[in-house]
Amino acid sequence: MKRKAPDRSTAVPWTITPTPTPTQETFNSVALRALIYEFSFSDPRRTNALIKRRLRRATLGPFDAERITRLRALKNLVQTEVDKRERSRFFIGTHSRYAEIADFDIGRLTALVRASEPSVTAREARWFAQFAVFVYHLL
Repeated sequence: MKRKAPDRSTAVPWTITPTPTPTQETFNSVALRALIYEFSFSDPRRTNALIKRRLRRATLGPFDAERITRLRALKNLVQTEVDKRERSRFFIGTHSRYAEIADFDIGRLTALVRASEPSVTAREARWFAQFAVFVYHLL
């Protein structure tokens, strides 16, 4: 008698939602997608120029420096928190031998993003939290 193989489709407790597609682009998603690759040694003027080009190409409105400053502060907050690794209040422990996105509590990190910047939607906040852990913890 053959034994049925265990269902491993639910073995991973998290999923990565893809980057929003062009039909779902918003001002915040365009800005955060550029800001996430900005580090302390980066020139913010280059990132601002990149955001301006992307906003113009996607026809999402004019560049809003004040809003970009708030999103940059949000990115810095999340980056600092994820960079703490085991000392982070969102770190829930390693699940394997290697670093994983599941090492961080994405739900609580999403709540931090939403609380820090109300203009970010729930979907954008979840995407950004997952992508930030990917960039700052896994890479």
